[in-house]
Amino acid sequence: MTDSKSSGVQGAEIAVLKFGSSILRDVHAVPGAVHEIYRHVQDGQSVLAVVSALMGETDRLLDMAKALDEVADPWRIAEFLSTGERQSALLLSVALERSGLSCAVVEPAAIDLRAQGDPLDSDPVSVNAHTLRRKLASAQVVVVPGFYAVDESDRTVLLGRGGSDDTALFIARELGAACRLVKDVGGIFERDPAVPGPAPRRYATIHWDEALGVAGKLVQPKAIRYARAHGLSFEVTALNTSTGSIVGPGPTRLAETAAPAQGPLKVILFGLGTVGYGVYRALSAHPEAFDIVGVAVRNPANRRDGVPDQLLTDDIDDLITREADLAIEVLAGDAPSGHVIEQALRAGRDAVTANKEVMANRGVELEELAHRNGRLLRCSASVGGSLPAIETVRRISANGRVVSVEGVLNGTCNFILDSLAGGVPFDVALADAQRLGFAESDPSFDLSGRDAASKLRILARHAFGIDLGDTEMEVVGITGIDHEQATEARQGGEEIRLVARCEQTADGHVAIVRPVRLSADDPLAQVRGANNLLRLRLESGDTVVVTGRGAGRWPTSESVFADVMEIYRYRLSAPRIHAA
Repeated sequence: MTDSKSSGVQGAEIAVLKFGSSILRDVHAVPGAVHEIYRHVQDGQSVLAVVSALMGETDRLLDMAKALDEVADPWRIAEFLSTGERQSALLLSVALERSGLSCAVVEPAAIDLRAQGDPLDSDPVSVNAHTLRRKLASAQVVVVPGFYAVDESDRTVLLGRGGSDDTALFIARELGAACRLVKDVGGIFERDPAVPGPAPRRYATIHWDEALGVAGKLVQPKAIRYARAHGLSFEVTALNTSTGSIVGPGPTRLAETAAPAQGPLKVILFGLGTVGYGVYRALSAHPEAFDIVGVAVRNPANRRDGVPDQLLTDDIDDLITREADLAIEVLAGDAPSGHVIEQALRAGRDAVTANKEVMANRGVELEELAHRNGRLLRCSASVGGSLPAIETVRRISANGRVVSVEGVLNGTCNFILDSLAGGVPFDVALADAQRLGFAESDPSFDLSGRDAASKLRILARHAFGIDLGDTEMEVVGITGIDHEQATEARQGGEEIRLVARCEQTADGHVAIVRPVRLSADDPLAQVRGANNLLRLRLESGDTVVVTGRGAGRWPTSESVFADVMEIYRYRLSAPRIHAA
């Protein structure tokens, strides 16, 4: 056992996030937890997500059991009620994988999460932290059903009402990790914020003893007492916020008076294709945060499921002039995307783009324009879909000198190369990629290697502070590779991968994008399907590797929406005036 203490998730290696039924209200609310998890993955953290059952599910299951037997065996009741948490854990895993995040669902028995006491109100006593760390090393997110454990006889036992809080705090302590309990309110308040009357003040920090007095309905009291007994600090917060309440040794301190509540960000969206529609759905799921005032499409007459006709326009310049706070650009190609971003920034709007061509060719210019106008420009999705490539390079570069950046950066090409190695002809592999949404109808930008080259230019700018020109890179695509070459390589213990690489040398920088035969034990060779992998080598000799889904609607739209939420959190913390 460890006795580490933590007081928040900022900068932590592992973040334990607990999502209760107030967050997981129903299946439609599950993506909200994904958004919260993804921002921690972007920050370079491994995430262990502890989940409760969907809202009302435990009571529904209990009523079902009592309808058959009012005095049923308590261990059988515990086993039955635990299916609610199992269900929500699996639902979350489905949503995570759809968004391109690798995850593993781990049952309490598989990690030896043991508890003692009443079968319906036990206390956790041990867990195999080594197994958990091994799981966290192989997946970006590990999902653990909360609320239950197993006893010394391997029977399922419950941890009492609100027991998922207990699960999260116990595991966090054993891992020496930070713990954040994500609730439907942004911290612990003097009184219930839902009760009519003057707005209560939020505690920035609060001692365990005082938390027991004011947070009994929000946080399981038994969990607070456990944290107090072991000197463990934890955070209580809401989805998509940068503030909350730290429960710990104190001193108890109220937060400074918050700025008056502001309305949702007014958003204009450019593009409603594969990615754009995914972004639209994420925005429309949060009406309290975003007001979509217009969507630019090629043909407004083509109806989109769930999108009001009055929002659609084919007049890009008219949409740019509408009153808005944020412009989201998910159009294809360099034009008119560059024009949209530039005009939005000039008009005083923040901007988010997924366009790697624009950011490769005009990134320096547009970032300078955003800075001059006091606006934010974010482009995480321009490199690697759900792979947190730009964030990782920025973070690593700030803490050590990077000497090389290399990776499999195009999910379309990787999917095709993987299919070729399995004996699938090129035209069939390409058609499959298009059918699955990994490739555009015109795939030439991907297949030629230009897509990967654009991404490498963006990463080189963040890693080395250089702006590579097209003539400074050797770029070769995959159209010269057939299934016979790919299968021959695999049979010989190798894989063909399209590798983008920029390396700092004594004479400057060398940048290359081309298909390479790699030993099967190379991490770049082990990337499968539409996944991406980025590898950074540091002057210190250390190597940093990150992976993620590199193509498809949901991974890319998740990355776009993460940028949107970053801007939302930033603007929420400061007074806002809608740009005219």
